[in-house]
Amino acid sequence: MREQNWREIVKKAKLYIELGQDDHYLYPSKDGDQDYPWEFVTFSEPGGGHRLDIATSVRFSAEHPSGLKFSWIFDIEPRDASGGYYMIDVEGCQKVLNSIKGKHRTDFATYLKECAHKVATKADDWKKITDNQYKVAEDLMKASKI
Repeated sequence: MREQNWREIVKKAKLYIELGQDDHYLYPSKDGDQDYPWEFVTFSEPGGGHRLDIATSVRFSAEHPSGLKFSWIFDIEPRDASGGYYMIDVEGCQKVLNSIKGKHRTDFATYLKECAHKVATKADDWKKITDNQYKVAEDLMKASKI
């Protein structure tokens, strides 16, 4: 079946509902487009993907006035993120936050704040390690002088 976005599915809402297919999972588009029914979000929950002490994905559900229900995952990092540092799509997170309304906007903002604290904690840890490495390098330079 050809990939459809939620707007195309809504155009056929009556047919889908008649067939008993009122729930639809929305997959990420190949071009990375984040066109989801953000304005109809009824549920959000961090989880699924985890990396470096934070949930890197959020599951969303939405109910459209047509009677259709949608669910999808939003990743705050690219799925291919790896290594010892965060690669968070801050711009994408801001767009999502601006698109959600009401309580779920507050919930998402709270999740982002929790992530920010964990990122800062990790940065503090890395700064201590970096400062220590500079100290060791300085001490080695002093020790190497004859």
